Amino acid sequence: MADSTAMEQPTLLSSKQSTGIPEADMYKKRLERSPHDASAWMGLLRVARSSNNDELLYAAYSSALAQYPSSGHLLATFVELELSRGNKSSAESIFNNNLFNVPSIELWQSYLGYVLKANVEAGVDVPPENRSTVMECFKLVLDNVGADREAGRIWIDYISFINSAQTHAPYEEQQRTDLLRETYQTAVSIPLLRVEEIWKSYDAFETRVDRMGAKQQLSKISPSYMTARTALREMSRFWDTIRATQSNTLPQPPTWTAREVEHLDAWKRYLKWEVSNPLRLGGPDAHKR
Repeated sequence: MADSTAMEQPTLLSSKQSTGIPEADMYKKRLERSPHDASAWMGLLRVARSSNNDELLYAAYSSALAQYPSSGHLLATFVELELSRGNKSSAESIFNNNLFNVPSIELWQSYLGYVLKANVEAGVDVPPENRSTVMECFKLVLDNVGADREAGRIWIDYISFINSAQTHAPYEEQQRTDLLRETYQTAVSIPLLRVEEIWKSYDAFETRVDRMGAKQQLSKISPSYMTARTALREMSRFWDTIRATQSNTLPQPPTWTAREVEHLDAWKRYLKWEVSNPLRLGGPDAHKR
């Protein structure tokens, strides 16, 4: 199939024309009555993806994104669909138009995966130009979503990529060691879901580099790590409640059920906690978080 321009010139679902698929038509009727019916949108997209009907598929996504233009989840699932179908220009258009406007780790992860696939071949040394492209991509992604608690996988992959670089002189080895240390120390200071795993990897790294000096390096960053780990535990309590009381992936107008009130209260408590600066950040770092 040729590259799609569905995102630039969307074909919206017609409210009168039947799709020929009873389940899809049922979801369409629900959406005609209630355009914010999140479960109906997700049901329609599920049916469209399994329908083998390109017209319905693109109309469903175009209509859903017209309703929810800032949904990182929808954008990420659509861009992955486009990439799986070889529609690179459409995927790149989605990235260009939304990465900096929609703060979504899902979308940034899709972008990182796209760049990696284009520049890295398994089992083959990465050419210098490709390595530079990937390094810049990692830095861009981490600069935008590296503080997200779910960014642990990205930090781990970045560390692995740095570590995979071939060195041919002592100064190159030292540069790689310095960059790895800087990256580890930044990552273990963030309340990431995998921060303890990264800390163990960092401990092993310093021990390999200099067993005698490892204790000194680890002791310098240990207070920041302990603060991040404590913050993660506190944060997880808020997020456990937020996730447990969340009804749908997509937003919809509240009806103020007890569950929705609890969900709102959980968000308020979490935001109040973030504003209290539990990581004791200063200046630009506090503002950025």
